[in-house]
Amino acid sequence: MYIKQNQKFERELNKYFPVGNLLFPFQYSISYAGLLFYDGFPHIRLFGTEEQVEKFKNRIEIGMSFEMIEITIDYTSDLAYISETVDFNREVTPEIHQLIESDNIIELCHIKFLNYTTMTQENLYHLLLTWEKLIDNGTPFILIYLDDQDWYDSLSFDSKDAMEKFVADHTKSEVKIQK
Repeated sequence: MYIKQNQKFERELNKYFPVGNLLFPFQYSISYAGLLFYDGFPHIRLFGTEEQVEKFKNRIEIGMSFEMIEITIDYTSDLAYISETVDFNREVTPEIHQLIESDNIIELCHIKFLNYTTMTQENLYHLLLTWEKLIDNGTPFILIYLDDQDWYDSLSFDSKDAMEKFVADHTKSEVKIQK
């Protein structure tokens, strides 16, 4: 297994913060997973992570919006869209305005009005439930990564050095994006 992209987090007090900066602008897929963990996941935990996954699976909810990131489930294609939120200060055409009014996030992504990445629904549910377990265990460091099979995953580490060594051991030098 090789890591294509990664984002590292460290626990400070009762919250996880990126080691270094979150990868901006959103040119890397991992940026969205990292921002979902940082911005959205604390809210998902408040509602109950397992309950929220069940709501998605049972099509009770098709998405969630947070301050900086949004989840939208496309049940037709079995994909989860992780996108930036709509910037209401941005100039828009009447067609885009209609898509915003109808809350058609997937189409806004398709026409590249919103920056986004996708993952399978199964991968999203796996990430959310994994993050729940890692946080419950109080792990000091969490690595979120995208592997060479385009699967997002997370691991816990007791030290920053152990996390850095794992990344170094599992990253091809030509695809490293973060030290």
